[in-house]
Amino acid sequence: MPKRILLIDDESDIREVASASLEIVGDFEVLTADSASAGLVVASREQPDLILLDLMMPEIDGCEALEDLKRNAATRHIPVIFLTAKALKIDVTSKSSSSSSQQQEQQPQQQK
Repeated sequence: MPKRILLIDDESDIREVASASLEIVGDFEVLTADSASAGLVVASREQPDLILLDLMMPEIDGCEALEDLKRNAATRHIPVIFLTAKALKIDVTSKSSSSSSQQQEQQPQQQK
């Protein structure tokens, strides 16, 4: 019996590609949900072996969904892996640049 994975992502293209890849390469049974709220229902009802959870979704984001999963006795035992399409290196760099700019603006100007 193949392992069951629940993929929760609001992007249909990502759901399609990830589902096909997992089913073909990994021989997994993939369940999908297009929102965190729908995923919470599927997780409780279907009891998958693993949840792949998009971090950035409208209404309920991945962090909030994880909190809900861990509060629910029926789903708290299911392992969760976060997914994101956002490039972290760019995020860190842009935050770092932004932070440096703010620090420079906050430093008092020396008078001559």
